[in-house]
Amino acid sequence: MNRRLAVLAGRWLGIAIAAIVIAAGDARADKRVALVVGNGAYQKVPALPNPSNDAGDITASLERLGFAVRRLTDGTFEDMRRGLLEFGR
Repeated sequence: MNRRLAVLAGRWLGIAIAAIVIAAGDARADKRVALVVGNGAYQKVPALPNPSNDAGDITASLERLGFAVRRLTDGTFEDMRRGLLEFGR
């Protein structure tokens, strides 16, 4: 994996983890929500096979714990922007 790809993947993973931590922050909330992001399809580098599968596994686990999950897989910049805005609401 080249350095640029690793940096991009790390940024999106950081956003996804932050979203899950924020969602899990108050276990007493009436409704727990989570945003799970799994991007592996990039325009200028080879596709990564695992992020989509990992996002599916994490989504299933969170749903079993009672979370309402919004999942974004292989989204464009606009998909991510929209997903984060909706999640914030």
